Amino acid sequence: MTAPTVTVTAQPPTSTPPTSTSTSTPPPVAGKWRDVYFEGFDREAPLGQVGQVYGGAMRGYADGARDTSKRGLYDPDRVLSVKGGVLDWWVRTINGQPLVATPVPADYLGQTYGRYEVRFRADPVPGFKTAFLLWPSDTAAGPGDWNDGEIDFPEGNLNGSIFGYSHDRLGDIEDNAFWVSTGKGYGAWQTAVIEWEPNRLAFYLDGRLLGETSDPAAIPIVDMRLTLQVETGTGGEAIPASAQGHVQVDSVRIQAYTG
Repeated sequence: MTAPTVTVTAQPPTSTPPTSTSTSTPPPVAGKWRDVYFEGFDREAPLGQVGQVYGGAMRGYADGARDTSKRGLYDPDRVLSVKGGVLDWWVRTINGQPLVATPVPADYLGQTYGRYEVRFRADPVPGFKTAFLLWPSDTAAGPGDWNDGEIDFPEGNLNGSIFGYSHDRLGDIEDNAFWVSTGKGYGAWQTAVIEWEPNRLAFYLDGRLLGETSDPAAIPIVDMRLTLQVETGTGGEAIPASAQGHVQVDSVRIQAYTG
C-alpha cells in the first residue's frame, strides 16, 4: 500500500493530565531481573520528528498500513510527539480517517521471558484503544500465526476499563488462556507490569498483583518483543468524527529474566 503524503503543520492541543510523580513500581525481586532497556522520554520531539530523535522503531508500524480492525491508519508523523518527558499519541479522525500509531521500544528487541513496565495514562476517547503487547519477534506486524502466543497489558477501550490477557491459548487461537480485569479506567497515571517467567505469568498495576498463572498454555516459550499498540476499537464500536485526545507514556522499562 502506498503511504499518504504527510504535511505536518498542526500541533496537538494542550493536554493537562494528572502529574506523573513516579516512574517505577516497587523494585522486583533481587537477582531475578536484569535491566536491558529504559526510556524516560527526556528529549523533545515535535510531531513528525519522533523518528529522527528516537529512531525509526519508535515511529513503529509502517505508514499507510491498517490496524487490527482495518479502520485505523498508521500515521506516526501526525500522531506521535514527545513533550515534557512524555511520549504522546494524538489520536483523532481527519477527513473521515482515524489515525493511530504503534511504537516498538528497544529497536524491536526480542527475548524469551522478562519483566515489562510501562507508566501510562489516556483521555477517554471513544472508538480508540490500547493493546500494549508482547508479540513474537519473528512474526511480522499484522495478521499472522498467533499460535506462539500474545500477551497484552494494558488492553482496553480508552473510554472503558483496563484488562490484561494472555490471548490465544497456545495451539488454539480462538481461546484466551488467561485474563484479569483491573476495574480501573485510563484517566490517572498508572504503572502496568508484566512478569513473564518459564512457569509463571503475572500482571501488576501500581504494585498490586492482579493475577498470575502457571498454565503452560498461557506462557509463551519463544522470543517476544514489546509493542505499544494504540489502535481503533476491535468491537465495531462507532468512532465519532469529533473524537480526539491523547494516550501518553511516561517511561518504559524492559528487564531480562535471570532466574
